[in-house]
Amino acid sequence: MLLNTISQIAKLVKKEFKVEWRDKTIISSIFAYVVGAIYLVYLVFQGKITFNAWLSVFWIIVLFTALNAVYRTFIKEANEQFYYIKNVASVVVLINSKIIYNTITIFVLSIAVYFLMFIFFDNKINYPFYFVLTIFLVSLGFSSIFSLLSGITAKTQNVILLFILSFPLVLPLMLLTVKLSFLCDFYTEIKDLYLHLMAVLLLDMIVIVLSNILFPFIWKD
Repeated sequence: MLLNTISQIAKLVKKEFKVEWRDKTIISSIFAYVVGAIYLVYLVFQGKITFNAWLSVFWIIVLFTALNAVYRTFIKEANEQFYYIKNVASVVVLINSKIIYNTITIFVLSIAVYFLMFIFFDNKINYPFYFVLTIFLVSLGFSSIFSLLSGITAKTQNVILLFILSFPLVLPLMLLTVKLSFLCDFYTEIKDLYLHLMAVLLLDMIVIVLSNILFPFIWKD
């Protein structure tokens, strides 16, 4: 049963990548937004920026990049593809495949933002491994939150709900992320870093569990 579920999730994730590869419009527009936003910040600060400002700009760009990448997630499934998906996979498989696909997408885009910010501003994180790990955990968190809310939005046809409901869920994640990002640059004790990493991971797991519990009720036909 578990292996069958994993296989179905893998197939849907592969299908998502194939669809996005055929139609690169959304990803191209997101990359254009990322490059444009970073270049604008570069012009404003003339290439000289403090670490605090660098960190703020980085996470603001990542947040809106994640939102733009995920908020259309369930538009097709809510219309013509819903009955097809329902016949080939369960709703739980659907939400988990979306979370995995969106996590990979957000993570890749976030790494691209990190790379471009490094090129334009040359601000080095002292412990890049932990910062990349932070990016991955935050990508998982954004994916879980926005995938669930995108499903609610697609079913209710009310985009405003995505922005209203996302704030109380994203806020604690962002507060932990900012603190963790500072620890990745200059931490005094390794246990503080691991404690915050585990806190972000725990928050991610809570949202994923809630998604698996709530999504089947939201998407009942």
